[in-house]
Amino acid sequence: MHPSKPSSRIAMQQLLCTIREQLPLGAPEADLCQKTCIGCPKKLMGYLEQEVNDWQRALDNGDVPKLGDIRLLARTARKIYAVIEKNDLLMPQRSPVSRTLE
Repeated sequence: MHPSKPSSRIAMQQLLCTIREQLPLGAPEADLCQKTCIGCPKKLMGYLEQEVNDWQRALDNGDVPKLGDIRLLARTARKIYAVIEKNDLLMPQRSPVSRTLE
């Protein structure tokens, strides 16, 4: 027997928790803006933080995300993770979000 899959609300909440754990949301601008950067970590993290906050509010209000919403947020988080990683802004003890979010 296969274990049941979580509801879309639970899956989205798990994704939000994973993003919060593995990416430097809320990091000070000074930590995100280096002398040279690939992409703009500050803008990308600001965007992702807004998405996470919006989805958390939606879940708190009882909204039910669609599977496509979860996939889109996971895909966005993986791409932003890659930029943050290229800019060497990840905490050493964090495991790659790209594997966790798949």
